Order: sequence, then structure tokens, then C-alpha cells
Amino acid sequence: MTTFRNLALTLALMPGMALADDLTVHSYASQVRDVDSVNTHWFETEAGTVLIDTQRLLPEAERALRHLRATTAQPVTAIIISHAHTDHYGGLPVWLEAFPEAEVITDATTLASIRTDGRGFIEMRNQRHGDRFPTQEVLTEAVADATVVSDGEVREIGGTTLRFDIFGPSEAESTLTVTVEEADLAFIGDLVNVGAPAVPFEDVEAWLDQLDTLATRYDAKDQLHIGHGPSPVDLDEVAAQRVFLTALRDRVANALDGDDVMTPEETDGIVFSMEADWPFLEGVAGNTRQEVLAFAAERVALQLGGTVGEAS
Repeated sequence: MTTFRNLALTLALMPGMALADDLTVHSYASQVRDVDSVNTHWFETEAGTVLIDTQRLLPEAERALRHLRATTAQPVTAIIISHAHTDHYGGLPVWLEAFPEAEVITDATTLASIRTDGRGFIEMRNQRHGDRFPTQEVLTEAVADATVVSDGEVREIGGTTLRFDIFGPSEAESTLTVTVEEADLAFIGDLVNVGAPAVPFEDVEAWLDQLDTLATRYDAKDQLHIGHGPSPVDLDEVAAQRVFLTALRDRVANALDGDDVMTPEETDGIVFSMEADWPFLEGVAGNTRQEVLAFAAERVALQLGGTVGEAS
């Protein structure tokens, strides 16, 4: 019943896609054994290249940089960070070393999270990946001069008009989306996932509302570039993401009904049923599909006001 595409179909370097006014989006998708694939996108303007997200690991950022240099002789003049999950900003030092004049652009919530590591993500990545992931000190320095944009702000970069929209807590603490006004495309971070379970780290209900906003803001001709999986997607994938999250929320709500407690047995049942309906999803960041689905179910249980109980 799912319309998600198998992540195994993802190419290491996605072909550039020509769009309106000769704007072409290029995408690099990492292929690392112990973490999930993540996308970096870029496009040229009259004054330089705009980059969206920077990879998680430093070696993968270096590989993405080589791919970018194979597509353009322009320098990167703007680096946009979509949200404060480490797979989207861990490679930032590599890009700033290559392009020290590049402007780092993000929203206030994402910037504060990177500077303070409020969720402990940076510490966890340092422990797991060692020198493949930058230290807190290095990342704090990397965003020291970052530009903060506001919701609905419109800026011209190299003759290309970009609109920035900020979505509140859902998949992440916040998500900064970027719409290219001259072309039928936008960059929407992880608001849509392809090939892996969607994990509402912050607020599943808000995420469902945000998907409704995307569905009304864009139309069938728009290309929506995402943070994981084959990109771009269209409104069919937005709808598919909503179906998945609605099913996850409703099954967790049913488990909580009566006592507001989701037992391990009930969690296992939710994981089993989600796997049956979405059999081709991959694991994430070295975790199996079952582990990711279980974590997602437990996050939703807490968001719905329930608790995660002990085994009976």
C-alpha cells in the first residue's frame, strides 16, 4: 500500500535536473555503511553557487565537494542549513574551509541548537564517529557569523529570489524550507522522507499540519527536494508521508487507549503492523527498521501524553 520508493535505488550522485530559467539542481547522496544516506543539493546563480545542507561526516562532505566541483567552477557563496540534525550540518567545516567567504544561512532555532547542542546530538556523534565528525568547538566557530532568516523572508542571492519559510517542531526542532521563486522547486529538508521510517522527534500532530501546508503551498508541477532518498519528490510523496504518520499516530493512540500506557508488547505490535504495510523501508543511522519504528512509536506515545511501560 505504500508509495515510498526503495532507498536502495538512490544513486550516489543524482543527475542534475534542468528547471525553469535554466536553473539546474545537482544532488549528492552519501553512501556510508554505518549511517543512513543523506542528500546535499546545490544550484548556480549569477554570483555563485547556493548549497543546501552539508552532509553528516567530514569525509562525505569532502566527497560531495569533489562532486560539486565537477559540476561548476563557481565558488559556493551561500550555505543553507535546513534543520538541526547532525546529518545536515556536520560537514559544514569542510565547505567553509573550501569557501571561507560563503554565508551560512539558517533559522534562529537551528542556530541555537548547533551552538548549544541542546539535544546532545553533537556529543553522540563525537562518541560514535570520532574524528569523522567535528567537535562542538569547531561547529560553534563554523556558525559564529551565520545569518538568521525569519519566516517568510525573501532574499535575492545572485539574481535568484529565495523565500525562506520556517516550520516549527515536528521532525526536528524547526525546519527552514527554501523556495526558488523563479523556478518550480523548493527544498523542504526532512519534512518528507523516502525509503526510511519517518521519525517525529518533536511533534507528530504538528508534522501532519505542516504536510497539509505543503500540499496547499505547492502544486503538481513543483519539484520538492528532500534530505533523504531519491529527490525531487512531488505532492504524491507528501500525501504518502501523511498516510504513514497518520497510521503511526493512530496505532499508538489505540495502544494508549484506556490506560495511557504503551507496553513493550504493544510497541512490538505496532512495529509489526507498520512493517507489514511498509515492507521496503530501510533502517537509519546503523539502526534496523524495527529499531527505528519502535523509537518512533515511543516518541509519539510521549507526544500524545502517554507513557512507555515495562514488559508485563
